[in-house]
Amino acid sequence: MDQTSKLNLPFIMPNQASKHVTLNEGLKRLDIIVQLSVVSAVLSVEPDTPASGTSFILPEAASGAYWTGHPAGTIATFDDSTWSFTTPQDGWRAWDGNTGQLLVYTDGIWRALEVGGPGSINVEQNFRLGINTSPDNHNRLSVKSDAELLSHDDVTPGSGDARKIINKAALSRSASVIFQTAFKGFAEVGLTGDNDLRLRVGGETGDTFSDAAIFDHATGTAKFPAGMAHASTNAPVALPLFVTGDAGFRSIYRINVPRAPNPRQYSLAAISGETVILSESKTNEIFLNSEMEGLSLLRIWNVSRSPASSAWVRRTAGPDRLSITNPTDLIGWLQGDTIQVGDPTDVTPGRCIALDISPMLDLTFGKVFLQQGLLAKVTAVGNGGQAGLDVSPSGKSGSFQNVRSLTNGSIVSSQVTIPCFTASDISNSNLVFVRENAIGGQCGVSLLTANIVYA
Repeated sequence: MDQTSKLNLPFIMPNQASKHVTLNEGLKRLDIIVQLSVVSAVLSVEPDTPASGTSFILPEAASGAYWTGHPAGTIATFDDSTWSFTTPQDGWRAWDGNTGQLLVYTDGIWRALEVGGPGSINVEQNFRLGINTSPDNHNRLSVKSDAELLSHDDVTPGSGDARKIINKAALSRSASVIFQTAFKGFAEVGLTGDNDLRLRVGGETGDTFSDAAIFDHATGTAKFPAGMAHASTNAPVALPLFVTGDAGFRSIYRINVPRAPNPRQYSLAAISGETVILSESKTNEIFLNSEMEGLSLLRIWNVSRSPASSAWVRRTAGPDRLSITNPTDLIGWLQGDTIQVGDPTDVTPGRCIALDISPMLDLTFGKVFLQQGLLAKVTAVGNGGQAGLDVSPSGKSGSFQNVRSLTNGSIVSSQVTIPCFTASDISNSNLVFVRENAIGGQCGVSLLTANIVYA
């Protein structure tokens, strides 16, 4: 071997003549490489009168009598009226006098470490740094360590504050910190998709997240989309949401006219689109628009069908007409069929009328959700004797909250708390069930008014 393996410096061989020539060649090479400084790394045309001892990093397609044909990145040095060319190796550094940048040669490219001021370095876009591990193009800074420390500046000195800033490009992007186990994400904290602070958690797959807590950036309001649980029992903890408006605004069930208790049955005279036409003018026994429209839906049944089929009333369209939410529910219904107010007992036990309160939830809170319960005012009035109105989450025996008028039928009102856990088949809310009672007379005014929704 007649030269060094790394810098290709020529050796002086035994019994070599003109040893000074070999030594001088090695010194010239060292003079170029050690403390390497170049005039420019972008000049593409060979200069006519370069100063002796100056070096250049050749860009792509460099031209000139001597530069032409040399690959990009080659170090060209002018000395003693001649040009010499040196091929760099990974890890070599050079100072670029033209830009004031420190360059590092890696993967066939000179990359810039720009010195921006005392003690500061701006790493150019393709640079990667790994501490005890290998970085990649996605994770350009990678660290393997038992701990990382970011402390306030007591050297410059600084302000005494210590902040970590994560900046995102746009509202729809994310600025967050993800916590992983075995490189699977199980929690994320940050701004994800908007400017609200979110705490999100993931399942066992570690590739999807759901919101556990949301903090509104404008108001500071905290939201818990999945709800809260009791620390010891893990039982759901419901938050009370006050229902705004007067009694009319909150009445989810009200019938004012004297009538027999449910189930009540009527004959079907005709169907027109979404309208059910009864043979009698008695829709005031079924749905009271002035109180219930836009707040609740009431389920009726065609018990002439086998099995019985249901439809949801959203308003009365006249003294003998009911408007239904979905006309397709009326397919197969025929003139002369029997329509019943109150669920069949094989559907809901306990002789109940089913109410869907999704319109009230949407109107009051701007969203329909699975409410966990209600605090409600129940009013019962009798006609010719005692009457009552019962409220239930399911219609099952033992689940009813009972309110009775006085024995002479005089009004009695009471506050009741009722859980809600029976899912509606037409909305993302839970149903409420009521049952009318009459003892020695008829039902008079029956009223259910929601004051608080538990969510």
